[in-house]
Amino acid sequence: PTEIKLREIQVSCRGSPPPPVRGSALAVSDDFSQIAVGTEQGSIFLISGDIFKRPQFQLLAVKGPSVTGLFFNDDDDDASSQNLYTVTEKTVDSYYTRHNNNKVSLEREAGGKIHCSAVDPKTKQLLVGRDKAVYRYMADSK
Repeated sequence: PTEIKLREIQVSCRGSPPPPVRGSALAVSDDFSQIAVGTEQGSIFLISGDIFKRPQFQLLAVKGPSVTGLFFNDDDDDASSQNLYTVTEKTVDSYYTRHNNNKVSLEREAGGKIHCSAVDPKTKQLLVGRDKAVYRYMADSK
């Protein structure tokens, strides 16, 4: 097993000192070609390419509710398709990370608390537990 520890994210800002950024969620794709990092400030960073030699950094979300869960979901039928489920305290979204990072809003009114979301390995659906029920999401719909 490979262990990845999230210690620090250096954010570069012009003209002012970088704000403190604390990681709150981490996901690594099965083939290690992408890493997603979520922060308490709601930012979501995507690291892709050859992540050990020449990583490419993209900012998927700038700020918002704290990120509580990140999950990569590979499409077994289409190797070029991969989505990233993102769960915040107030929203649930999906990004197609190999196709221009197109965002699909799955839930705008409710998100999930930390440690209250997971992906069902059989159905590839995102599960988000809330006080009254467990909700299932597919990459493009609820």
